[in-house]
Amino acid sequence: MVVDELKNWIKYAGVLPGLEEAFRFLEEKAKSDLATGMHQIDGERLYAESNRYTTKPIEGARYESHMLHADLQYIVSGQEIIGWVPLSGLPVCSEYNKEWDYLLYEATTEPTLVKVKPGYSCLLLPTDAHMPGKQWDGACEMHKVIVKVHM
Repeated sequence: MVVDELKNWIKYAGVLPGLEEAFRFLEEKAKSDLATGMHQIDGERLYAESNRYTTKPIEGARYESHMLHADLQYIVSGQEIIGWVPLSGLPVCSEYNKEWDYLLYEATTEPTLVKVKPGYSCLLLPTDAHMPGKQWDGACEMHKVIVKVHM
C-alpha cells in the first residue's frame, strides 16, 4: 500500500505498467466533476470507476482484495479511513467474484488505519487486504475515483 498526495505521483509512475496513465487520468479528469460510473482509459487493461457514497462504521467490516487489478484510489471530496493488513493468513469468507474481481475475508486481524482526504491517492496491490470507505469522524459523503490497473 502506498499513500501520498496526487501531486507526487511521478515517484510511483514506473512501479507498474499502466500506472503512469492511471495517474495522468486522475490528474486531468478526477479533479473535475467526473460523472459517477465507469470511464474507459484503455479497455480492460485500465479503467476508472467514479463513486459517490457515505462512509460506514468499521465495526463488522470485512477485508477485500483483488486478484487481477491494482486499485489506485483517489479522494476527490470527503474523508475516510481505509483499513489495511497483509493478505496472507486471512480467512476467506466468500467465493471469488470474477466479474468484479474481488474476494472477501473475515476481519480476524486488527487493521492499520490509514486516513485519506481530498488530494490523496492510495495504491493497493493484490497482496493488500483492505476495507475502504470507513468513517473517520462520523459519516461523510465521499467522491472517490478508483483506477483499475490490470496486473
